[in-house]
Amino acid sequence: MVEYEGKIPLYHIDLYRVEEEDFLDELGLRELLYGNGVSIVEWWTKFPEFFPEKAIRVTLAILAEGNRSIKIEGLNL
Repeated sequence: MVEYEGKIPLYHIDLYRVEEEDFLDELGLRELLYGNGVSIVEWWTKFPEFFPEKAIRVTLAILAEGNRSIKIEGLNL
């Protein structure tokens, strides 16, 4: 987990090596998600029930021939 300072804190969390959901609370992740900053979480799909229902979910996929797909859910404009 890395914190970047600015007008509001930005947290980058990578859950790739996390195996147990209980560890997320040990990290203090719940406090970050419901705090005053912005959290960017890689590999959130390992523990989808842990995250707020109203979260904005961005899914990146690598397609054939080096193309990419970006899917954004939960963004109400």
